[in-house]
Amino acid sequence: MDCSYTLWFARDARRIHACIIKIQFSSKIFIHNRFIDAYGKCGRLDDACKLFDTMPERDIFT
Repeated sequence: MDCSYTLWFARDARRIHACIIKIQFSSKIFIHNRFIDAYGKCGRLDDACKLFDTMPERDIFT
């Protein structure tokens, strides 16, 4: 990924994640896993770790 795409993706991933939390759809393990992956790919390891630490459930993919 180039730098401009990475910055755009990281910003929008955080915004989408906030919306998902607001509508209480955050209990889905699949969604958490996708955001951990997205944050990691964008170099946002602090956000990925925070999300991992606050997950109510984890599966083998987490």
